[in-house]
Amino acid sequence: MKTKEEIFTVGGDIRVRPRGVRGVYTADFQEKGKHRRRSLGTRNRREAEKRAWRLYEHLQQKIVMPESEISETGFDAGVTMYVDYLRAEGRSPKTLGKYQQELTRCFNYMTTERRMASPGDISPSDFDLYRRYLIEEHHLEPYTIYNLSIIVKQCLAYLESRHLIKTNRLKEVVVRKPRRRRHPAATPDQVAAILAKVDREVLPIVKVLSFTGMRLGEAAMLHAEHVDLKRDMIRLFPIGQLRLKTESAQREIPLHPVVRRVLVGAMGDRKRGLVFRNSFGRPINPRTVNVKFIEAADSLGMVVGRRNVGLTVHALRRFFKTTCYDAGTPKPLIDRWLGHADDGMDGFYYDTNKSNYWMSCLPFNDIAGEGATSGGEGKESA
Repeated sequence: MKTKEEIFTVGGDIRVRPRGVRGVYTADFQEKGKHRRRSLGTRNRREAEKRAWRLYEHLQQKIVMPESEISETGFDAGVTMYVDYLRAEGRSPKTLGKYQQELTRCFNYMTTERRMASPGDISPSDFDLYRRYLIEEHHLEPYTIYNLSIIVKQCLAYLESRHLIKTNRLKEVVVRKPRRRRHPAATPDQVAAILAKVDREVLPIVKVLSFTGMRLGEAAMLHAEHVDLKRDMIRLFPIGQLRLKTESAQREIPLHPVVRRVLVGAMGDRKRGLVFRNSFGRPINPRTVNVKFIEAADSLGMVVGRRNVGLTVHALRRFFKTTCYDAGTPKPLIDRWLGHADDGMDGFYYDTNKSNYWMSCLPFNDIAGEGATSGGEGKESA
């Protein structure tokens, strides 16, 4: 029997509750006098609420407002309202900054170069000229331009849905998704050499990135509350400034003995607060970690930098995944550890009780330069 906490209503019109064995949230609502039922595709209540509100807004858009009642919103106000909307959706500060920066650049171009007063004035040809401007003046890669183009289209779609512009002239514009350049994964030898060379201040977090596959932002915002030493597990969930990239990014990562020693050494006796801090006791800057990683790799004669299709700190995430595959780790576990959404039933049926075992099988002791270890050494600091 479903509890009152599990069943809720959105907008007074949409009733949401978990259904089936898996407890996937489903929305029941009326559309044109007929009952409709739609799966929200998640078992997480918070995410179900967001998706239910999006459904509600979509249904409300079908109520057409007379064009005479719509006033054109200016560029600055449009950016502010859209970013506020994303903030209410729980998007991370990094994402909000990226969206604000790109929309401001685009709308400044439309104001100064195309003499426009509102986002609703942007035509497909103006949009094409802006995309060419990004290539010629900012020398951006095709995939970056694709992502920035989608941001602009999403903003205009939002403004139109809120009746803040009369028309969205980019609605029918299709932006082709280019093929991404394949960036390298660091090899075991490269990781071992970098760990021996990298600045001591960032060595602990670089080790954790190498042997957990975490994203840099996740590791920089890792809290002691995330670390469960009794179960040898990192439990990632939103806390403080840590905002996970996707719903699947909320996950458990078993601790390899190397990682356990690093975390114990970094936390000491602390049970709360950030795990990694700089020499001044302040939160470690992710940019600093990437810069020092690249400096170490460059000093060893390795190709570095995204523009050179070389190593960046993100190459450690690729290294982790490659090492797991080479060691025979089951794919459902690798996907869970990395926070990748599993697109099949394997991840649902696979026995995750084997997670710690498969992590312990990975050859990270030799790469970290620590040699074989026994279970009793797991409590030593890095």
